[in-house]
Amino acid sequence: MINMEVYVQDTPDTQGLSAAMAGFLASQVLTIRFLVDQGIVEKEKVIAYFEAAIDGMRPGIADERSLMALKGIVASLRAPADSINLQ
Repeated sequence: MINMEVYVQDTPDTQGLSAAMAGFLASQVLTIRFLVDQGIVEKEKVIAYFEAAIDGMRPGIADERSLMALKGIVASLRAPADSINLQ
């Protein structure tokens, strides 16, 4: 049997978690932009879908930062195609 206490830190690595979240968000933004650029999904329909999802989830969310990923995708889709900046 593995003693999990050996593998789990007492305090989370906040920089590592932040980097992981940023990487995940960047991959989602790039995936959605690729699908739009290839004509697989319609840009305006995707934007409307994400905005409706944000509005639908907002009442039950205590911390608005929870919606950051969706807001980032919408902002990316609204930006001109050649201005993608994931920094």
